[in-house]
Amino acid sequence: VTYGALSVEAGTTVDKEERVVHLGDRTITSLSFPNAKDEVTAAKYERAVKSVLNPTRPLTVNLDRVIANAERYEQQNNVEGISVEPPPIFFSSEPAILVIFVGPAKFEKIDDSSLFFAANTNWDILLDPATSTYYLLADKTWLSTKDIMKGPWTATTTLPEAISKLPATDDWKEVLAAQPAKAGPAPKVFVSDRPAELILTDGKPEVGPIPGTRILYLANSESDVFMVD
Repeated sequence: VTYGALSVEAGTTVDKEERVVHLGDRTITSLSFPNAKDEVTAAKYERAVKSVLNPTRPLTVNLDRVIANAERYEQQNNVEGISVEPPPIFFSSEPAILVIFVGPAKFEKIDDSSLFFAANTNWDILLDPATSTYYLLADKTWLSTKDIMKGPWTATTTLPEAISKLPATDDWKEVLAAQPAKAGPAPKVFVSDRPAELILTDGKPEVGPIPGTRILYLANSESDVFMVD
């Protein structure tokens, strides 16, 4: 299953007696597939969607629903200081973690050490400037990468000696406890510099019906994901 989002523009005609809105010819203004592995795959998905969408097929929507959504949108926009921009959404059908930085990744030098630590995230991430390598502690597994935002992150059992010499304080308690590095399963790592969401499924996504409705839900995930049949 591949999820995407699209935006369209269309002329409208309102029938107040029937309480419906007739949509005219529709133009796709944006189409995105956040989980596509590369631009080639995303382009293939886009062609597939456009091949089955008929922009001239008559389409009507309930007028009251349109009014309610418009009022809700206006109400959201009027809430000062609250963004209505959707967060980045990452998906994985295998074990994964989401590392969130509060803004661009910021590293500060550790006292009496050659290493730097990530100052604006809750994760234990260290930078060894000698090799320009980042080290992430995920549970009890160490992962490393040369590109903190793009990865890839790979499990490693080879760590800089400086990590084992960090101060024996509460700040580095878990880091020191994970010495020496041991082989273990490496989760997929997603990194974002703004609030984001991670949807995990236990294997291939499976949907199930909600009795008495036309709504389907993602059955093998702890995330609240719904589809209208």
